[in-house]
Amino acid sequence: MYRLEIVDKNGTHTENVGSEQYLDLASKKKGSERIDLLIQAVYRGHQDLEIFFEIIQHLVDKAGDNRKAYSIGVLAPKSREIPPSAKDHAIYHWKFDAYWSLAAHYSGFDDEAFRIQKNLIFYRSEAHGAMHWLTQNYNFYLQKIMDHNEIKTQISDVKKKKSKVAVFFIGQYRSFDRTHYNIEQNFITPNNATAFVFCEDARPVSTLFQYFVDKWGKETVGGCSVTKNRPKEFHHITDYLFKTKKSLHPDKFNNCAYPTYITGSGSIVEYYYYSKCYELMLAYEKKHNVQFDIIVRTRLDIMVGQEMSLLSFFTKMDEERRREMADDGLYLSSLGSTKLSKEIRSGGVQEKKIDNLLEEINAEKYIWTLGPNQIWIGKRCVMSQLYSLIFLYGKYNSGKESTFNSETQFYMFCAERNIRHILLNAGTGGKWFTSRSKNNNLLKNAKDKVEDKNIVWSFIRMPWFNFSKP
Repeated sequence: MYRLEIVDKNGTHTENVGSEQYLDLASKKKGSERIDLLIQAVYRGHQDLEIFFEIIQHLVDKAGDNRKAYSIGVLAPKSREIPPSAKDHAIYHWKFDAYWSLAAHYSGFDDEAFRIQKNLIFYRSEAHGAMHWLTQNYNFYLQKIMDHNEIKTQISDVKKKKSKVAVFFIGQYRSFDRTHYNIEQNFITPNNATAFVFCEDARPVSTLFQYFVDKWGKETVGGCSVTKNRPKEFHHITDYLFKTKKSLHPDKFNNCAYPTYITGSGSIVEYYYYSKCYELMLAYEKKHNVQFDIIVRTRLDIMVGQEMSLLSFFTKMDEERRREMADDGLYLSSLGSTKLSKEIRSGGVQEKKIDNLLEEINAEKYIWTLGPNQIWIGKRCVMSQLYSLIFLYGKYNSGKESTFNSETQFYMFCAERNIRHILLNAGTGGKWFTSRSKNNNLLKNAKDKVEDKNIVWSFIRMPWFNFSKP
């Protein structure tokens, strides 16, 4: 209890001022004024965990005063027994401690953040609703206090002749033993492409590089980088993003784990790996004095159901196919593909004529994607802009709960730069995507042909990544 000196018409006297008086004053205020009064209440011994949570949430999300948030959390009651008057039971189960650990992490107290997460995982069975992301977050902090292997890189000594198409492969090795032939036949060979791979794998880079050379040939593989875990650099970038980007806050993650949906899933890391593949390409270009004009981004576990002649699309007109479509906008949007044009036409594309269509295709303002953003295809000028997306992730706020996800950030990045994003849903192929277990019926052996003529692309990853070798 504190005593406050009061000067009024009755003269000078003192009154006892405790936490309840500050709570009463706070009930009449909003925003930072309310928080300042609530802080005074907890300094005077108030022990309502929901009040502590309100303070810490405000200090982390609104004020960015993480050290103060952490220090106030130290004063909070240690018990998590839920009182009858509690309004939000999740605060007692896991919300308060999750924010407290976040404040500790943002303040640079990673060991303390790690300890709080550990307590939640191992000693708080009632936190089952958040257990998945807590486990991931626990591993995230564990990785931060351990040594990391640096990224290992190998650039080819062999230059591929007249190659103008660079294909970036990102992600894990997964089902590559099944997909490599399909990728070569339908993607690499028709475009005389050079491949650059950034792969999560425990094997040495020399071993992985040779695997790719064995599958595609030494002229095709331009460079390869391998990392056993998410690299330290990636964690530094995500730390920065969580501190500075408005869409990466807990109120945007109502249906996902915060913050480990970003740090633990393939959401943001795909943009990081894209930037690393781009750097591989630059190193190859410098070494061999060449320059690529068209860039494609895909994955090692994706197959395509038809030959995709992207180089031909960007370099010459298929006048016969153009006449068949009778719509230059459709020809442009479908990458000149009859199969894809049928998918798009169902969406109501209007017939029109475009003067200098080949010039328009190469206008360096379009990006084509198969699926929302699974495979990217574009001219270098556009694709080079996407190099910076990793550093802007979370900048864009659509106003929806899903604003933090990779698809939304991709769309809004393109819109901000006046890049026309042409989304090729490939709906008939989507029947495989909605039931991923059916993927295992495709490419049971690497040289199998895709029998279903409707499939444009699909992941080959379920229920097992690989098939049994004979």
